[in-house]
Amino acid sequence: MTSLKLFRVCALGLTALLAGCATREIAPQTILQRSKAAYAELNSYQDAGKSVAIVGGTTFTTTFTIRLARTNLFRVAWSEPTTPSYTNQGVVWSAGAGAYLVMGEAAPQPMRDRETALSAATGISASAAASVPGTFFQMRWGNQLGGSGSNQIRQADGKVGKVACYVFTSGTKGRIKTLWIGKKDYLIHQVQTVTSADALHTILADAAKRNLLIHLPSQAPAASGIIATETHTDIVLNPKLAPADFER
Repeated sequence: MTSLKLFRVCALGLTALLAGCATREIAPQTILQRSKAAYAELNSYQDAGKSVAIVGGTTFTTTFTIRLARTNLFRVAWSEPTTPSYTNQGVVWSAGAGAYLVMGEAAPQPMRDRETALSAATGISASAAASVPGTFFQMRWGNQLGGSGSNQIRQADGKVGKVACYVFTSGTKGRIKTLWIGKKDYLIHQVQTVTSADALHTILADAAKRNLLIHLPSQAPAASGIIATETHTDIVLNPKLAPADFER
């Protein structure tokens, strides 16, 4: 084989190899659309997990369990030991006859609807009531895959435990969110939100304007802001759940 022919064969082979790699590479928008479809195809969902928040060098850990089912059944329970004598715990649920939120041993509070209940529980549950429930029910509140997804930037692939994941980031006004989406199931396995000190102060100031019971701290917020990582494990797809499984 002449040198020219050998070069041509090698060039064609390299072109075919590159074409094959390009074919196997999935476009970011395709991954996000497949993730939306994966949740839309589920009739029910169950998981457990934890949320770890680092605030000014102090770590707060919240454990949670989630049960969801079409069309309007949900139960999110959480627990966060805050002091040796006190644990922040609660449940937000609907077993088909109204939505309720309860903190500790207090009486259950009736909520207007599903979105009101889950949004009210978001902060106190360390966002467990928002990320997956909002995505599963395609709500305006908490939906991690809402919108066109054009602001999502794909990063290098990563892992959550042993689960291989696609990784996306998005950010605005001092907050950066990172999503880990499983390569096999296209479900959310982890969400991390990094909030700068300035953004945190703005959020608190805005909340104080809307609620007079909220008082801003006399000192400036911690220079490190907040890093909150929410990890979902023990995921079960389409478990057989009865309305009684969603009771408090």
